Amino acid sequence: MREKRTLAFEALDRALERAARHNERAFAALAEALWWVCVLNDSFWKGPSGDDYVARREGDERGPTLVGLRYARNRLTHDLDLTGMHGLIGGVDLPANFPLNFGGWVWRRVDDVAPTDREDANGEGAYRRCLEGHKVEATLRTARDFLVEYSRSS
Repeated sequence: MREKRTLAFEALDRALERAARHNERAFAALAEALWWVCVLNDSFWKGPSGDDYVARREGDERGPTLVGLRYARNRLTHDLDLTGMHGLIGGVDLPANFPLNFGGWVWRRVDDVAPTDREDANGEGAYRRCLEGHKVEATLRTARDFLVEYSRSS
């Protein structure tokens, strides 16, 4: 399993590198990075040390970011909701969320996305708290950092 995770971390890093180089066209690379974050999260969560992983994730301030990212991935995958992120290239959407983000891709407000028939109050709450209005790449890097730290310590 460790070898597969090493490949997944490598793929995640390459997707984030592509996203950083091609900001205005980064959607596909960011969606790929989101997918790899969730693959790694699930591999720890559903693995033999899943209880330890969940306890560590829940005890870390970055933990809710992973839960929110899984919610975003599920919306993208199951609801075909491709509108979860959007670019703010030199402008501001009103009403604005603070701090303002200029340039780059940011997570949309749940209230601005078509409703879903799938219930996930925990995931939606984490998305609202940790992702809405924040830069997509920054939240993915936060998740990556947590996953790398957990992988090294387990």
